[in-house]
Amino acid sequence: MVARKVPGASVAVLRHDTLVHLAGYGVARLGNPAPVTPRTIFQIASLTKPFTAMAVLLLVEEGKLKLDDPASRHVA
Repeated sequence: MVARKVPGASVAVLRHDTLVHLAGYGVARLGNPAPVTPRTIFQIASLTKPFTAMAVLLLVEEGKLKLDDPASRHVA
């Protein structure tokens, strides 16, 4: 975290659907001395985009949608 200048992180490690480690490290943000806990809320910015893309590609692979489908076909 120091090398990458990350002020804090909340970590959960699962093994076969079982939580084996849950902890917070560092501080919530620079200039805020509040310690990170497993319940600390972080702004995630654009980090959800890769997860959304992966979910869509899995649905394409399963034949549940096509990449050129209009969004209106799947979203009401």
